[in-house]
Amino acid sequence: MKNYINDTDLLYQIIISKGRGKITKELETMLLLIVNELGKKFIYKNYNDLFDCKGAAILRLFEIWQNFNELKYDKALPYFTEIAKREFAKCYNKLNWIRWDKTYPKLINLDKLNR
Repeated sequence: MKNYINDTDLLYQIIISKGRGKITKELETMLLLIVNELGKKFIYKNYNDLFDCKGAAILRLFEIWQNFNELKYDKALPYFTEIAKREFAKCYNKLNWIRWDKTYPKLINLDKLNR
């Protein structure tokens, strides 16, 4: 798989952004690119679900970009990709949740009734 973001550049932008106290335009572009590339890997029922999931992932990445510990980890791309992936899944599950406990009858074990 071809890397679309250089991990060293991403780490560099995180350090600069933390030093400035606000996100740089380059880091913002890189986080948006992570979400856009990740959105291509999943299948959605319609485009609205895709845009909602992308929006949730972007919001989450912009909320937590400061939490990355550059002293402990030297790879930032897997960190942000995993967070975006989990946010995609969380949003998708919220949008397409089926209430299993209400749609299907509950099963009762008859062996335990007479004891």
